[in-house]
Amino acid sequence: MSHQVVTRLAAEGTATLEVLEALCLLALSDMIVGKPARAWMTVGTASRLQAFRTLSRPEPDNAHEDEDHESRCYWSIFILERAFAHQPGESGESDNAPKYPPSAPWPPPVHAQDSNSQTVGPPNLDEGLEDPGILAHCIEMISIWGDVCSSLGELRSGKAESPWLPNSIISRLSLRMHESEARFTSRHLLRNVALPGRSPLNCSSIKSTGHPGHLWR
Repeated sequence: MSHQVVTRLAAEGTATLEVLEALCLLALSDMIVGKPARAWMTVGTASRLQAFRTLSRPEPDNAHEDEDHESRCYWSIFILERAFAHQPGESGESDNAPKYPPSAPWPPPVHAQDSNSQTVGPPNLDEGLEDPGILAHCIEMISIWGDVCSSLGELRSGKAESPWLPNSIISRLSLRMHESEARFTSRHLLRNVALPGRSPLNCSSIKSTGHPGHLWR
């Protein structure tokens, strides 16, 4: 769809996944060509349409068939809001938010074998800890850093507070960082990915899990 068509459909309140995805792509293209103001407007439009779509969704027993498509669209708008607008926006980590999009299957481990052909692998340090996937961890970290940028803007504008208080910006952000790191499972740590032991072809095949992991770090 052309820019004019997408803009017209968005202005008419057409909150389809195709329109929302097109708005995300337009926002990214505006950022690339150096038009941040138009990108902000586009992200804001996508966010409002997504909020309307979320509120008008049917009940869980009549949910959309393509939940994965819905989830990826929702969280794409969320990421654009936090990465570029540095504002909470309409999309967020609320009770109405869809589940995080599923991550790509984790690549099989590269086992080191000694002379007796005994398999050696990383220890299991995450028993009992649910792993939502590397995409979920990545989205959560983008959300935190979006809040960091937003808070820095408030401080630069002259908002005064005592950083040692439990409800201060730095205390709340530090708590979120610690909680996020506590939920991060060891299987995603760089030392357990074993990149040196993988062939170039194997490394290129795990980009879908590797890129979010590098961004999280």
